[in-house]
Amino acid sequence: MFSLVSRVIAQLGTVASVVALIVSSNPRTISETQQLLAGVAIVLFVFLIVAEFVHWRQSGPRKYKVDDPAIATYMYKWISKGGRVAILSRDLSWGRAEPIRSLLLKKAGDNELTVCLQEMNDLGKELQAAGAKVITFPALNYIPVSRFTIVMQGRDGARVAIGRPFKDVHLIEEFSSGKHPAFAVANDLIEILARASDLGNHERAAV
Repeated sequence: MFSLVSRVIAQLGTVASVVALIVSSNPRTISETQQLLAGVAIVLFVFLIVAEFVHWRQSGPRKYKVDDPAIATYMYKWISKGGRVAILSRDLSWGRAEPIRSLLLKKAGDNELTVCLQEMNDLGKELQAAGAKVITFPALNYIPVSRFTIVMQGRDGARVAIGRPFKDVHLIEEFSSGKHPAFAVANDLIEILARASDLGNHERAAV
């Protein structure tokens, strides 16, 4: 909210400067042209304020009740975007119902899905059989507090949606590659788990 107010004040200062410049060019009488220019400046100011508010609403955290079906709807839209998807989840419970299950299976079949689970489950086995890379970490004996999903992984415009509990709601926040360190941390964590899994598989195969 503070950042929104700051941007609004900055826009207001810019418009005030423009209007003052228009008026100062002929301070005694304001011509119709000056009135028109001042009106255009004010209209542009209102447009910019609306745009800033829309951007703030879209970029701010999304709040859901715990176990709200709307979370699955949000995730379906999120992973529907093209490219590779990487998911870190405790048990991928939101992916069991249709149509999101079919979408995950399609991503798996297209070799565009990496899933990190605390431990293997039926959905994980199904996705793995379909072609997904499924990584489990039961030996860590740790349940991740935050869960996230990266879309368009490895491409320009990649983004991550991070979900976490907060008081009595579930928050989901979105961050873009190169614009927030949260994306780099999430992407690094997926890469570390993937490489650790590959190393473990290699060591077991060598025994």
